[in-house]
Amino acid sequence: MGPTAAPSVRQLIDSAPVSRFQRRVVLLCLLLGVADGFDALAIGYLLPAMSADWGVPAGEFGPALTVGLVGMLVGTTTLGPLADRIGRRTVLLIATVVYSLATATIVLVSSVEMLAVVRFVAGIGLGAVIPNLVAVAGEFMPTRARGRAILVVLAGTTLGGFLCGQVAAVMVPAFGWRSVYLVGVAFPLVLVAVALRALPESLMYLAVRGRVEQVRRSLGRIDPALSTAEIDLSDAVPERKAPRIPVGRLFGEGRAVDTVLLWLSWFATFVIVYFLYSWLPTLLTQVGVPQHVAILAMSLCLLANTVGGLTQGWLVDRRGDFASLTIGLPVAAVLILIVPAVFAKSWLLVVLICAIGFLAIGVNQALSTVTAALYPAEVRATGVGWAFGAGRVGSLVAPLVGGLLLTQGVASEVIFRLVAVPTVLGAITVAILVTRVHRARRRATQPVTA
Repeated sequence: MGPTAAPSVRQLIDSAPVSRFQRRVVLLCLLLGVADGFDALAIGYLLPAMSADWGVPAGEFGPALTVGLVGMLVGTTTLGPLADRIGRRTVLLIATVVYSLATATIVLVSSVEMLAVVRFVAGIGLGAVIPNLVAVAGEFMPTRARGRAILVVLAGTTLGGFLCGQVAAVMVPAFGWRSVYLVGVAFPLVLVAVALRALPESLMYLAVRGRVEQVRRSLGRIDPALSTAEIDLSDAVPERKAPRIPVGRLFGEGRAVDTVLLWLSWFATFVIVYFLYSWLPTLLTQVGVPQHVAILAMSLCLLANTVGGLTQGWLVDRRGDFASLTIGLPVAAVLILIVPAVFAKSWLLVVLICAIGFLAIGVNQALSTVTAALYPAEVRATGVGWAFGAGRVGSLVAPLVGGLLLTQGVASEVIFRLVAVPTVLGAITVAILVTRVHRARRRATQPVTA
């Protein structure tokens, strides 16, 4: 009998019951995600009040909204590699402090130009938070519970947006829009102080640096009964990166049409998402909808989109197909056209906005399932990355176009109905794409006849 192989970090975590320590890590990651969502989505709620306070037409805020999203892209792409060198926990906490201090500066500025600069800096911090939260939470949970933990952490962004809406509804009328930003500063800084003591460093980072004793201490906090005298750190160390796949592979082997349809679907749904997040309260208040109703509509829309995404994912898993994704966007397009007719009916308006969030934005969140199914394993990461990039283009276009339309004096009713255009485009491309994917699956499973 040869010597028994040392257990790996993943084997030790998987063999232990989920502990209070692990639940505390996930909870802290969730709260940091809530703080991230609070600050990232606050501008949508507060823009009408800021516009009135500064005497600047709401449409002129469009570039500042887009610049904030560009900052998030910069933060996601540049601070991710930095986390591999100095630690995920370190980058996560630095990024949280950066966006908090930048957000604090917003209460001091009084021009759109300065707002754009501050939002760009805040965006860099905001963009680095969620990827690192997901990584830390996922590393500390056993494989059987990792997926649920990541879903919980990802829900933090929309929960933060919902919470911001509730705070804004109370504080803006009483204390002004700056008070909401101050709450958005205090909350994450308190969490940083807690995380300095309670949030552990990434196991992968510690393993790469050979810090075995720190790995042992973290495993001991998961379960003191774990035997950590000998540990195989190989599964905690990232594997050598796979060779880069050229984007041209996404158009080869008969995938060109599917790739174009996929990119259009991501683009269209991201336009809907970021148009609503950026301009919904502004459009509603400009047609006389009470401010508290406009804020309530957007905050509940955020909750509805989370539920919609989870529901769509559950339906896809249960049914084993993507047919349910073809329903949401056509129905949402009809509801979008109806909304201007019910501006004066507050509760019906809120219900319709929630339904649009559930249907249209829910499809956006579930599109990743189609993306993963479309490409073979060797090009899947490239396919997902480029599809998400097409969506990000939509996220940058939506605030700019909305601001341009408002600046040109286009009526809110007309602007809202124009949102039906990308919704219909998305409905068409998703329906064709899902049909093609199902046909390809049937052909792949049919027996070959001689």
